[in-house]
Amino acid sequence: MKKDIRMDEIKNKRILIVDDEYELLNMIKEMLLNEGFFNILGALNCKEALKAAQNQNIALCVLDVNLPDGDGFSLYERLREFTKAPVIFLISFSLSTTAAGSWTWGGRLYCKAVSRPGTHT
Repeated sequence: MKKDIRMDEIKNKRILIVDDEYELLNMIKEMLLNEGFFNILGALNCKEALKAAQNQNIALCVLDVNLPDGDGFSLYERLREFTKAPVIFLISFSLSTTAAGSWTWGGRLYCKAVSRPGTHT
């Protein structure tokens, strides 16, 4: 019984997803919703993410590394002013230096982003 209560608590936590690709952002949100997470915030750029995080209690950040108005690493550094939440970096290209950089910036995990058909990552 305790296990079920704990999972309900986890699924109630607020997750911030930041990705400038609207389709990918919605795909991640849908996957989380399908798994029972329902408190999900989405942002398409750094400005939206910072605005959302200032007034929310964020439990997890999922950040794209390449954003139109900055990068996910710098964004996470700024988000640290509002939250101590762990981060998962989405990396849409396979450069080992970028992956290694995610650990330097405090990442707990990095994930190679899924590409759309006909695109290269």
